[in-house]
Amino acid sequence: MTEWGWRLSRDCQALGVGYDLEFERDGTFRHVEVKGIAGNQVEFNLTALEWRRVLVDESFMVVAVTGALSPTTTRIRVLTRDQLQAAERSPVQYRLRLR
Repeated sequence: MTEWGWRLSRDCQALGVGYDLEFERDGTFRHVEVKGIAGNQVEFNLTALEWRRVLVDESFMVVAVTGALSPTTTRIRVLTRDQLQAAERSPVQYRLRLR
């Protein structure tokens, strides 16, 4: 992001807001969730809060880093809300509460 003129304005990982980093450029903000992926396939999980960001936050984006465990195969993909909304989705877990 900094290569494109964006400045890291806040690390939000501990805040529980649904994204990791906030960047700013000329008064415009981007809320960035970073996904490190071991393999080369762009496939990852989103939390319910992250998915909510996809639906309602126009500043939200995902930076997917494939080949994250290998310095020779690392590739960075910037994914917009439109791309995320259009992606194939499937439930991978359910939260159960017994009373």
